[in-house]
Amino acid sequence: MSEPYNGAVPPVPPPTGGQTGSSVPPYTPDSSAQNPYQQSPYQQTPYQQPEYGTSGSTPTKTLSLIGMIGGIVGLAMSIFGGFGFLFSIAGVVLGHLGKRREGLEAKSLWLTALITGYVGIAISLIWLIIYIIAFIAFGAAFGELAQNGTGDYPMGPLNP
Repeated sequence: MSEPYNGAVPPVPPPTGGQTGSSVPPYTPDSSAQNPYQQSPYQQTPYQQPEYGTSGSTPTKTLSLIGMIGGIVGLAMSIFGGFGFLFSIAGVVLGHLGKRREGLEAKSLWLTALITGYVGIAISLIWLIIYIIAFIAFGAAFGELAQNGTGDYPMGPLNP
């Protein structure tokens, strides 16, 4: 009586002397290949829920993402008039929070938030200095005009 089939592939017998001139070696199956229908010799463990207080998923990148968006919006608004100061501040704060809480997994996001936030703050401060200088210059020019009624115009007084 024959033995039951256990899923192993029988070895190929060596070629006989009658096959001379054959350049292709005979096929020998890999001994490490397993039958896909054969059960694994390892015991499968059942699914276990994570312990209390630990999360089973990867940490989110929400702080860094919102910080990056705030930094980019702040930078864009700062370039065109300096009104993106608050968005830039939000980008810097959320970038630092993301760096502390989310670590290296979100490094590209929080680093972008910090860079664009700080550059946006710097540009907003430059615009603030320009606005202060312009306000003082226009105030001085119109203040002298209001005091004398004439101003230092080469063509004479404005009010005849």
